[in-house]
Amino acid sequence: PGFRGVEQPDRSRKGEVIRVHPELDASEIRVKTLESFRADANELDLEEMDVLVIGGRGAVGTEKWHLVEQLAEAIGAGIGGTRMAMDVGVISRNKFIGQTGKTVSPKVCIEAGVSGAIEHMSGLRGTKSLVAINIDPSAPIFKLANVGIRVDLAQFIPLLISKVNEMKILNKERILNVNNGRS
Repeated sequence: PGFRGVEQPDRSRKGEVIRVHPELDASEIRVKTLESFRADANELDLEEMDVLVIGGRGAVGTEKWHLVEQLAEAIGAGIGGTRMAMDVGVISRNKFIGQTGKTVSPKVCIEAGVSGAIEHMSGLRGTKSLVAINIDPSAPIFKLANVGIRVDLAQFIPLLISKVNEMKILNKERILNVNNGRS
């Protein structure tokens, strides 16, 4: 007998592949797509997000956290935070990234005002590309980041949001020009 009561495979047996090419017309298909839409980043679990903006101690001041939210909205990213962000109440427990919080694997993670403590970084194990924005040149996050930006996030993030919005406008204009050229 095999594993958990399953018999050992009989390798002498051979199967036959029969290729079927059904001929259907549209009237026979009962499923139709009525609408498609992009899910709101706030409704998805952080584990499902390809892009995250994570705020830390340097972003928890009332004049700075809104920049984290605005950047996430501009790029269609989810929002997470460090333990400090959770402790001061700017994020809920289900948005806390770290050793005792969520572990995420986004394609791109923008860390705003995050020092890079090992407890936080353990929650980012599968991150493909890490961008760090921090004013402290000795912050450990810079040793782990693919891109490090040493500047006050209150100065940098508004510029980044402006550029993102500018690119969106240019992209829409290109699409319109292409569509108008085909008409």
